[in-house]
Amino acid sequence: MVAHDIIANINAKKIYLFVNKSNDTSNLLKDELPSNIEIIYYGLITTAELGSFSNSKKHIFTIYILLKVFNLLFLYPLIIFSIVYFYFKFKRLDAKYFISNNGGYPGGEYCRSATISAYFASLKCFHIIHSAASLPRFKLFIMLEYFIDMMIDKIATVICVSKHNANILKDNRNFKQEITVIYNGIKLNEQKKYNFSEKVKLLNVASLYSLKNQIFFVEVFNKLVHLGYTNLELHLVGKSIDEQYLLRLKNLLQQYNLENYIILHGFTNPSQYYNDCDIFLLSSKIEGFPIVTLEAMSIGMPIISTKAGGSIEQIIDGFNGFLVEQGDIDCFVEKIIFFLDNKDQIKFFGENGYNLFNKNFTIKQMINRYKSLILG
Repeated sequence: MVAHDIIANINAKKIYLFVNKSNDTSNLLKDELPSNIEIIYYGLITTAELGSFSNSKKHIFTIYILLKVFNLLFLYPLIIFSIVYFYFKFKRLDAKYFISNNGGYPGGEYCRSATISAYFASLKCFHIIHSAASLPRFKLFIMLEYFIDMMIDKIATVICVSKHNANILKDNRNFKQEITVIYNGIKLNEQKKYNFSEKVKLLNVASLYSLKNQIFFVEVFNKLVHLGYTNLELHLVGKSIDEQYLLRLKNLLQQYNLENYIILHGFTNPSQYYNDCDIFLLSSKIEGFPIVTLEAMSIGMPIISTKAGGSIEQIIDGFNGFLVEQGDIDCFVEKIIFFLDNKDQIKFFGENGYNLFNKNFTIKQMINRYKSLILG
């Protein structure tokens, strides 16, 4: 979504958009792109695809181990090949700037290799990182990883979407430059009008799996109900990407008799739920700069969130929401009870969030920062 907004709003004579054929482009292409954008699909196999194929053979242990070893040994030759591949692609284009939109770091390996290729093709390079950087995965290859880091650090302006992620990048990887921070932004929405019903409705929008940690909510609600707070319900909106995790979640709901309190909606447009619900909850263990919390702020919802990534730069504790330490069920329960017992504070905190969003996180502010940095 952010990539779509950036390329759709930067005024350029021509923009070449490189997309891997295996990528899900539903967000990127959700709206028609301007006529100056040409999409170029490339067919290089990704490390994620190799990993998925390996995992599909877990039931055959010997083959699974051999595939994992092959993937490990194949990784760096694949990176080298892709550098050459992208170099010849880029040399044919009449381009001046290159922007890599990397989900994490190292994240998409081709974001790194394409940045190196663009530099050799004499393009000015910008490397955007959206998530927290991981440590080098294999000690055997740590010098190779740090060499790639050093190259990216020397040849590109590195951009992170939060100060938190910028600090992690410098702590975990071999980067020396002063990292540029540009917050993600989204469109401004009309502030919601609260008409409280008997039940307070809470909302979480996220894919269902361990890092988003929705099972944490089951423990929170189990405690709330035992304390006598039954005038509430939580709506979980998001697709399941881990069937085992979904099964655990459903089993716990059944075990605690919480099926009427926590409702699973699956993958659907969340807009109506933002409008219908009162408070937004985030339980993630890891985040980059979560868009869902910005969406909640953009219509004036208060937020209760775990301290995950850039969420700590979106939420001012006690102003537009509350921040809770990872795994602290009691504190999370306490913050929900605060709003249940003081419904007037839901609107008050929501208004604070709406004003904070308008000050710092609109799409206009994000685009202006990118334009200023890239186009001077």
